[in-house]
Amino acid sequence: MTSSYQYTPYIWPMVTGAGLVAALGIYSWRHRSVPGATGLALITLCWVPKLLASALELTVRAFPTKVFWFQIEYSCLLPGLAAGLVFALEYAGLETWLNRRTFTLIAISILISAPLYFTNNLHHLVWTHLWTDGKIQYHSGVLNYVLGGYGVSLSVVTLSVFLGLFIQSPLHRWPVGLILLNMFVVRGLWFLDAAGLNPIKPLGLADVAANFSSVVYFLVLFRFRLFIVVPVARNSVIEQMHEGMLVLDAETRIMDLNRAAAELLGVAKAKVIGREITQVLGAYPDLLKRVLSPAAMEDEVWPGNGRCYRVHISPLANRRGFRLGKLILFYDISEEKRTQKQLQDHERKLASLGEREWLARELHDGVGQVLAAAHLQVKSASEFLARGQVIGAKTSLTQLAEVIREGKAHVGEYLFGVKSWSSNDQFFNGLRRYVTNYGPNAGVRTELVLPPEIERSSLGEAIETQLQRIIQEALTNIRKHASARSARVIFALEDGQVGITIEDDGQGFDPEELKDSEGFGLRSMRGRAEAVGACFEVKSSPGNGTQVIVQVPWRKGEA
Repeated sequence: MTSSYQYTPYIWPMVTGAGLVAALGIYSWRHRSVPGATGLALITLCWVPKLLASALELTVRAFPTKVFWFQIEYSCLLPGLAAGLVFALEYAGLETWLNRRTFTLIAISILISAPLYFTNNLHHLVWTHLWTDGKIQYHSGVLNYVLGGYGVSLSVVTLSVFLGLFIQSPLHRWPVGLILLNMFVVRGLWFLDAAGLNPIKPLGLADVAANFSSVVYFLVLFRFRLFIVVPVARNSVIEQMHEGMLVLDAETRIMDLNRAAAELLGVAKAKVIGREITQVLGAYPDLLKRVLSPAAMEDEVWPGNGRCYRVHISPLANRRGFRLGKLILFYDISEEKRTQKQLQDHERKLASLGEREWLARELHDGVGQVLAAAHLQVKSASEFLARGQVIGAKTSLTQLAEVIREGKAHVGEYLFGVKSWSSNDQFFNGLRRYVTNYGPNAGVRTELVLPPEIERSSLGEAIETQLQRIIQEALTNIRKHASARSARVIFALEDGQVGITIEDDGQGFDPEELKDSEGFGLRSMRGRAEAVGACFEVKSSPGNGTQVIVQVPWRKGEA
């Protein structure tokens, strides 16, 4: 194709715009790993040939050549609008919409439209008549309205994506706001040009606007850091978090939530943004109650399906202290809870095995001694009778009766503890019932001192099992040996430990006398305490009562 071209100063707005747009394209392509950069590079790839074709159209004299450059210029419009939609979806984090179906629909429309422009002389469906007044003018055909409507649809979708991002993400507000301003200005100039209200003919208003768009995008890229990694990283991190995140405004409307929170609540993000939290959490009344509480808190919730979450709720405020809303984080601790339960079950089994071992030892040392003593008295009585010594036999039988009474009392004490303190009880409930029943049975006024913060917690299965037996043994010793009027079981917090004191106002004894020959009961209590890493001590003096003191670790907050 040969024709003559002539210089005209009208080409400079397009040439300058093409240079600026090309620079934007090169910069975007170099940062194509950042979401949105590839889309912006595609936009510039369409606009550079459009602007150059528009400039060449002004310089060429021959009408057919003008029509050729006009066709090139027009062929770049729909691809440019499609690239704008790709840019918007990428930058807004809606890459899931950029699937094969979307690309196919866009590609088919573009591949169909381009041949129609260059074969219009055969069908006249795009333009019915062309003429020139410096640039090509036309009367639209039927397909031009269809293709124009398709282009408007692409623009509307792109505009909607950016408006949604502008509303939902304060972090993107400045750059997205400038992009929206550019879109309104450029689309407005297009409509003015199409309506014949162009005051700068033969220049096209949209072509001149390319310089304005370039300035806007340079400002967005280099002043407001459109492709800075922080917002991109923030979005990626938040969406990839295993923890759920929910953001409410001051009116408890949902402003944002990540994928994990949406899956936890069983909702779609697009459907709950902007809705009142009461409308979304209706199926989770316990969680809703915590969310609506004005105070910051951390608690555990069980929304169902065997899952457990630690929920952290904190208020959001600006630098001046004005309340903006709330941040709610959900930490999935289901595995932790399962592991904790397994450990508790294992601890319970170990405690049960340990208790069996202690029971066997106690039966051997306690009941076994009673039976050995009874056997000895029976044997002595038999020998006395064989020698005709009735008085000796009577003494042995009396002692046998005392041994049997002591054995019965020992077994009865154990059975009393079993009946009063069931293994199915929560430890402190069983302790309270046991102490309450112990007083009337032993004839000793008994009191339990238990701070609420300790009662609401757990000392651990193994420790509680051994404490139960230590307290029972200590109270049994008070009944049997102390001649006391009153006794107290006292729990207290002491330097990160729980101190348990079983004290009485009885006759007491001299601990020095028992150093080398500690009784079975004291040995049993000391052994139980040491088995769980607790400290054990006995304080007493003749006439001043006795204190049995045990110190165990304080496991605050365990349920």
